Amino acid sequence: MSALLELNDLKKHFLVRSGPLGLGTTTVRAVDGVSFHIDRGETLALVGDLLRQNPLPRPVRIPEKVP
Repeated sequence: MSALLELNDLKKHFLVRSGPLGLGTTTVRAVDGVSFHIDRGETLALVGDLLRQNPLPRPVRIPEKVP
């Protein structure tokens, strides 16, 4: 069975200021290496602010026609 939605190795990292005066930067790894697929009849809920502000990057694969 082929997946209706497939996501492989999703990574979302943010650079944020750090240090006593905010002069340095550090990387926050919000998501690091997440993979999943959704088959027909399955449901997935994503909760949080990440998707609203930043759409999913590649390699998200959504077939043109759902069987």
